[in-house]
Amino acid sequence: MEAENISLRSWNQAFLVGNLPLHRTPTNRELLSALLHRNRYDKLSIKNAALEISRLAESALNVPRRKINAHLQDLYDTWRGLYKQKSRTTSKSEEDRTHFRTELSMPCDLSWNQIGQ
Repeated sequence: MEAENISLRSWNQAFLVGNLPLHRTPTNRELLSALLHRNRYDKLSIKNAALEISRLAESALNVPRRKINAHLQDLYDTWRGLYKQKSRTTSKSEEDRTHFRTELSMPCDLSWNQIGQ
């Protein structure tokens, strides 16, 4: 692979995995990334990590904490189910993965009740 064709992140762009961009509505990918970061690196359980994120996002999103918490739990459960089936190559599995990828790019307020359906 040639070095000219590789696109790297600019040196002046900060990318912090554990933080949420609360000045705008975060995407599902950012929520899941923050949840997994708190679970793996901060050694919090999924339930406690979801509670911490929901406390942060509650005021920024103007959504009740229980709804954010339920959304994070559904998002994690869907991701975990797909992760366990990553070696399957059936058309249904591929369809589920592509559907989940499109859901990850959506802002979280547009997909409150759509995860896992």
